[in-house]
Amino acid sequence: MSINRFAALYPVDKGTLSRYLNGKRVPRDHWFLDKLLIVLAEQGKEVSQEVREHLARLQLEALEVAHPQEYRVRLISDELEVADVGRREAERYARSLEEQLADRIRRFEELNDQHCRLRAAHDADRAAMRAERERLEREIADLTSSLEHARHRTAQAEQRCQSLEDLLDRLESSSPSAPGGAIRDIPLTDAGAVARLLDTFREMGAEEQAVALAERAAGGCPFTDSTGARLLLDALRKLGADLLATEFAERVAAQAPFALPAAVAEHLRDLREMGAETQAATLAALAAEQCPCTDAAAAGELLSTLRKMGARAQIGVYAARIASEASSADPGNVALVLRGLRAAGADRQAAAFAERVADTAPCAVAGSVGGLLDVLAKAGATTQTLRLAERAVLQFPLTDPLEVKRLLIVLQDRGGQAQAVKLTTRAALEASINRNGMGSLIQALEAPEANAFLDWISTDCPVSELNTVGRLLDTLQWIEAEAPAAALAERAALSCPVRDPAEVAGLLDAMRRIGADAQAARLAERVAADCRVTNSYAVRRLLDALRRMGANPQAALLEGRCGSPGVRAVRRHDADGRTVSR
Repeated sequence: MSINRFAALYPVDKGTLSRYLNGKRVPRDHWFLDKLLIVLAEQGKEVSQEVREHLARLQLEALEVAHPQEYRVRLISDELEVADVGRREAERYARSLEEQLADRIRRFEELNDQHCRLRAAHDADRAAMRAERERLEREIADLTSSLEHARHRTAQAEQRCQSLEDLLDRLESSSPSAPGGAIRDIPLTDAGAVARLLDTFREMGAEEQAVALAERAAGGCPFTDSTGARLLLDALRKLGADLLATEFAERVAAQAPFALPAAVAEHLRDLREMGAETQAATLAALAAEQCPCTDAAAAGELLSTLRKMGARAQIGVYAARIASEASSADPGNVALVLRGLRAAGADRQAAAFAERVADTAPCAVAGSVGGLLDVLAKAGATTQTLRLAERAVLQFPLTDPLEVKRLLIVLQDRGGQAQAVKLTTRAALEASINRNGMGSLIQALEAPEANAFLDWISTDCPVSELNTVGRLLDTLQWIEAEAPAAALAERAALSCPVRDPAEVAGLLDAMRRIGADAQAARLAERVAADCRVTNSYAVRRLLDALRRMGANPQAALLEGRCGSPGVRAVRRHDADGRTVSR
């Protein structure tokens, strides 16, 4: 290609082109060399990459000798061009990432909406299925109860038929002069069956046989349930055998099944209905002292029966036993006990039981604590509710961050905002909860309580435990609480103990991770001059931490202290962590 044609195709005059070619002037830019190489490539004479690099290097060397100023300009221009290319590449990459991020966000929102719709549909189906299942369970229970009742009536009818047949056989075989002979052979195993026989004799007009059977039944008929006892008492009253009824009532009062408070309550009602007030009072006194208090529902039924009798003294005795013996662990049981005591008018015993719940109820499960707080609050036990919340804050195990968070939410939902802050403060000082768990607790706090907790970290959180301070700094960075993190780092840099090199190394790394470089530098000044250097492993960790943060003068000072007489030698490391001396 001629000079004229080249000059016509590209922006360069012939004189400058001639000086470039005869070596009188060196091109400042690299475009001339690039164009020459393009012309060669178009003619099928493309050179290799090695040749290109060699020519470019020769041009730069020639430019440096011939035109030093232009050489420096060329270098800066090349760097600028490279930087601009990098900038454009970064912009393209950023745009690509923005598009990908927008696409992922869109897809996430679509999936989240779909998940919410599916979850709502699932919850609706589940609620419908649960309602249907509960309805069927109720129907099954009702039908089962009806079936058992029908079978019981069938058995009673069959038993009555058999008893009447046996009685008829005995009456027919006995002599007229001894009407009670057959009666002595009738077994007294079932009070209900004996009561029905008495009714049958009375209806038949067999007064002598009825009286004979009544005399035997009053003194020797056993009773295993309140229904049979009530039937027999009623039969004796209808027969006019009041003395025999009183005798049987006294036996009922003395031999009631005290292990079953509900059965005792039914016996009490039966005795009162039969007019056996004296025997009912005797049974009430025994029940108050002997009936167990473990079944809250049964105990409440007995209390209700005693209240209807007006047995205030017995209510006081039994209520006092309930207050001291009933279980305080289950919220449902506590609610039943408090309701029963209140209904019976035993307010003093209800208050004593609430006190025991507040002082002894276990505080290891957030759900149980919440249930107990609800029960005490509904019972009006405000003082006990507050004391239980305070005790839960102090005794709740901090092993499971999720369970701690549940308790935190429980306290806040029930007005225990101050206790929620105390629980978070206690968790902050416990090394068992990691950064994520601690951050989740802070985020679960309501805004005023979260601000109060962050203010406490900024101004009052102790800095004596360096591992705890480092964990809190990581937590604050995780929740993007920059101001409290900086304040805590500043206080730690100025006043935390620096005797243990290993702990200080961990704190320096934590400060470096959150960008608290100024505070880390101040702490490095203190630790280099004052930390112990008797543990070579701990000192090595500290030296590595100082070098990672670029505190080489402090690292040199610390190494100098390690070299003093009486101090154990330690390994020295270079910037890459390699051991260079000992």
